[in-house]
Amino acid sequence: MATFGSMTLLEPGSPPVSGGVFSVNRTSPRDASIVIVGQWTIEIRAGGQSIVARGGSSGTYEESLQQAVRMAQRGLDLFSILGFTDRVIADAETEHIAWWIEPSGVALRIHDNHDFGFQFSGTGTATDAAGNPMPPKPPPKYTWHESYRYFRLSQATDDLFDAYRNLFLGLESILSTIEPVKKRASGKSWETEREWLTRALHTAASMVDLGRSVPAGIADAEGYLFKDLYEDKRTALFHAKTSRPVFLPHEDSSDRKSVISSLERLSTLYLDLVSSHLKIQRPESSIALWVFEKIAQVLAGLAITDVKEELVKGGEMISMEGKTVLPLICRWATELDEPRTKNLLGSIGVSSLADIGDFTQIVVFDNHNNPSNVIQLKEPLSLDGIQRLEVQLSQRLRMNEPRRFYGM
Repeated sequence: MATFGSMTLLEPGSPPVSGGVFSVNRTSPRDASIVIVGQWTIEIRAGGQSIVARGGSSGTYEESLQQAVRMAQRGLDLFSILGFTDRVIADAETEHIAWWIEPSGVALRIHDNHDFGFQFSGTGTATDAAGNPMPPKPPPKYTWHESYRYFRLSQATDDLFDAYRNLFLGLESILSTIEPVKKRASGKSWETEREWLTRALHTAASMVDLGRSVPAGIADAEGYLFKDLYEDKRTALFHAKTSRPVFLPHEDSSDRKSVISSLERLSTLYLDLVSSHLKIQRPESSIALWVFEKIAQVLAGLAITDVKEELVKGGEMISMEGKTVLPLICRWATELDEPRTKNLLGSIGVSSLADIGDFTQIVVFDNHNNPSNVIQLKEPLSLDGIQRLEVQLSQRLRMNEPRRFYGM
């Protein structure tokens, strides 16, 4: 029986199903299990920080992942309304397990992520024409603005839709400072939100290059931003009436992709206005993509081990000499890459792992075949009933840009 900790992934003697395992934000206070949509079982354990959703018939990793996370979210909705536990899924995009049904049997993939961040700093001494050191400049004085609160909350949350709502409020806040809402000539009412935002975006166009906030080739940037930010996203995210188009959180992957793209445009517009109107420039850093790719490819191998003790102690890998380590066949899976992301994908037939039993750690090797890091599972994973194991290690380049990665 395939299990994750004490939770079942595949029932022995039953037809195989697809499903997924995801982390939640806090440990559960109790055991909870529920059956939904006829065949899906959603399960969580007291003291555990993982949720299992099983019961699908997906034939691909991508389909299984999307279906399982959707059902896990619905299960958590029911756990909450029934008073069992109130939890949210954390880091599903970068940390999950998904399994699916292939003609040759069940395949299971473990996905983990490593973010690369780069910071550059330096010091220098300014001198006058005679070469004498000049006194240091006083530290800059910054002016606080209400919109900064909304921006900070958009960066601190792990929920994509919350991030968008807060950042839109940040844009609304700074635009209303630049172009306050006006009363009509009669003095009896205010202009509509549509009238105000149209006028505010027109003023913004005289201050910043709106072309930076829209896709290349868009002739009417003001009109595009009004439709994208307000008509298509703001109204769908701020309303829940069933008679109107709405974005239900954590439900539709196409909604999510659309909101992520729009959030990048929203972030650019907001920070450009902060720079122009409030004279605060967010520091930026950059690195050539080829440099990142070279650094990412320092990691080159993955292996399963039956070692139960922690392999990283005091920030250093312990010696693997004499320990059981079974390497996966690895390749750089370019079909999985996104901008500023590299993916190492390893695969192995589960029959080769017969001597391993359940495991909690996956060893990451560098291109000199030295162990350099570890992927740590939250619970022991048993692969009984699974025919093929995959491990996907994603490496993402994170600079000082506004956040764009949020939980599923």
